[in-house]
Amino acid sequence: MQDLWTFTKALNCQRKALLVVIGDHGEAFEEHAGNLYHAAYTYEENLKTPLYIFDPELLKEIEVKAPTDHLDLHLTLAHLVTGSSSSYLATPFSRDLLESIEPKLQVGLSLMDGGMLSGRWGQWKVMKNHSQSALFNLEKDTLETHNLAQSRTDLLEHYLAAINAWYAFTKNYLTNPTDQKEPLP
Repeated sequence: MQDLWTFTKALNCQRKALLVVIGDHGEAFEEHAGNLYHAAYTYEENLKTPLYIFDPELLKEIEVKAPTDHLDLHLTLAHLVTGSSSSYLATPFSRDLLESIEPKLQVGLSLMDGGMLSGRWGQWKVMKNHSQSALFNLEKDTLETHNLAQSRTDLLEHYLAAINAWYAFTKNYLTNPTDQKEPLP
């Protein structure tokens, strides 16, 4: 990424140009048993994607350490192209990365093998499929090997309710995008 940054900066573009390089998904190499590609689970290796944006007028690097998602990209690109933040593309789950890099709910969804849904809030991540749920503290367990679901049922229930609300909101939003009167609580 550093080589790409140096190269694009050296181009010295004379007109407005925007270069965006992004991956659409992560890739797994059996860090977790049976997780050998990108679509069946929502572990961190499945969700982490590279993102590089070069804007010659901005001419500075912005490093975002908080997790982001593709919903954030829509608002950020619109801001770069138009010069201002747009509420038209905003949802309760998106943010403009030029305006805010505060942690927010990050959701992952896989429809393979019966489906898996996950949500991440700062250090906490919850995952669920049709038969089980898991809770991880990513600050202490970056490999997602110590499931805390049994010992932290309070957090598990709270985060499961939040990702279920996200799923219901998103399903409704996709089928009725103009019928959104109130943001999620």
